[in-house]
Amino acid sequence: MLTKATSDFKNRIVTVLIFIAIGVLYVALASSRLFADLYMNIFNEQDFLISIILYLVMLAATTGVFIVNLYSFSAFRRISNIIYTFASFFLMLLVFILFMMRLGEKGIFANVFDNSLGSYTSQIVLIILLILLSVEVFMHKRTMRVRRPLRKIVYIFMVFFSVFIVFYQLTIGLADFDWRSLKVVVFALTFLVFIAFILIYLIEGDHISSNIVLVTIIFSSTYIFGETFFVINEFSRTLGLAFRTYALIMLLRGFYLELLKFNIKEIDYVCNEREGLSIDTIKSVERKNKDLINARNALDNEIDNAKKLQNALLLDSEISFPGCSFIFENYACERLSGDFYDVYTIDDDKVGMYILDVSGHGIGAALLNVYCYHYIRSTSPLIRGYLAENPHKILSNLYTEFNRLDFPDEMHIVIFIATYDYKIGKLTYSSGGLNSPPILIRNNGEIKQLDEAKGFPICKMGDYFTPEYNYVDIQLFKGDRIFFYTDGLLDGRINNPISKEDLFIILLENALEPLDVLKKRINELIDIKNNELEDDISYFILQVE
Repeated sequence: MLTKATSDFKNRIVTVLIFIAIGVLYVALASSRLFADLYMNIFNEQDFLISIILYLVMLAATTGVFIVNLYSFSAFRRISNIIYTFASFFLMLLVFILFMMRLGEKGIFANVFDNSLGSYTSQIVLIILLILLSVEVFMHKRTMRVRRPLRKIVYIFMVFFSVFIVFYQLTIGLADFDWRSLKVVVFALTFLVFIAFILIYLIEGDHISSNIVLVTIIFSSTYIFGETFFVINEFSRTLGLAFRTYALIMLLRGFYLELLKFNIKEIDYVCNEREGLSIDTIKSVERKNKDLINARNALDNEIDNAKKLQNALLLDSEISFPGCSFIFENYACERLSGDFYDVYTIDDDKVGMYILDVSGHGIGAALLNVYCYHYIRSTSPLIRGYLAENPHKILSNLYTEFNRLDFPDEMHIVIFIATYDYKIGKLTYSSGGLNSPPILIRNNGEIKQLDEAKGFPICKMGDYFTPEYNYVDIQLFKGDRIFFYTDGLLDGRINNPISKEDLFIILLENALEPLDVLKKRINELIDIKNNELEDDISYFILQVE
């Protein structure tokens, strides 16, 4: 059972033998008088036209080889591409010289090349071409890349061609120069290139080396050996042109296929690199996602703990004192609320209360709520002295402390604070900018807002402004109610906000109902289950007993 490598090697040997057979076929056909006479009888008058067409096809093929190699160099910058580019140019020049010589035979451009001068020039060009191919053999296994821009390669090419012109002029001017020695050089270089590229093809099997072997065999048999050993006639010359045209077309095909093959390799390499990067990226993204999920879970746990702390600070839904009772409700638009309220005992006859709204929502707002809770409930003698009858002084001191601490500039608090002396029925209140003043519902059906005490929000304006907070006293009677709330109650719903008129109506309609019934009616008006919230909603109700 033959291995694939052995089978490929045998196939390459067969290919080389076929190429040699093509050269032998030319020799056999060119030396045949029968085919020569037959050709002359049929195509004698069209021979010149056929040869011109074949030359034009060869020029097109060599131009194609030149363009493919120039493109390959511009794309991949391999040293072999630039060598093949120079070689294909001189191959194109060689075909052009032979073409001009053929035209000169018919008196067209006869003053450009005569047969002798054209023959010598073509041999010099052929030697340069063979030298370039020898350099490629030497550089074949080297993976050098040219980093110079394409325009500089053009300058190098012009210099190289100028050197060729100078060399040509020097040699053509030598009177005693033995031009026959050029053929010896051509034979030697052709043999070396032939052997070298056969070995490269047998080892590697690429398209370029195989077609260079084919071109070498056919050009050797038709151009070098043909002119040396055969009598040149129209048939043998046209036949040689046909064989060379075939070889050059195959050479163009070989370079194109090799370019295509290399492009595919580059694409595969890029795809593999991209796939590797994609896999690494996916793994990295997965790790980052996992880290983010873990971080989010940890943050969720922290938020849940903060929510539990906030809920622990908020009062139960109902609370009673000797001369009054309260009922409470809070809805957060996020897991942590920016609203807060508190009711606390001052002494045996007095109870304090406040409701506030911190700018924003979430953790920052909740932490500021905790700060206010602990500040107002402070055991400091100064604060305890204010709690009794001076809620406005609490706000003034809170404003000063807020500006002293390093809170963010964009954060602020609006607050309404009051104390109630249920022994004498007096409520003293002060406002810190709350834009939803509480609503007083008298037991006789009178309803009004407690908006006489104007105040400034607790904010970071201490360097520019020191507000003065005032207070207002009102007398409450048994059965009176005060509804404390934040502005989220009126504008906190996206689709169906509650109007102030709706709120007044429901407060009046349920003025004689127990507090829990009134709370139920208000919650039905909020309809929290069917409407998303844009703001926190908090309220509590004081009822005098």
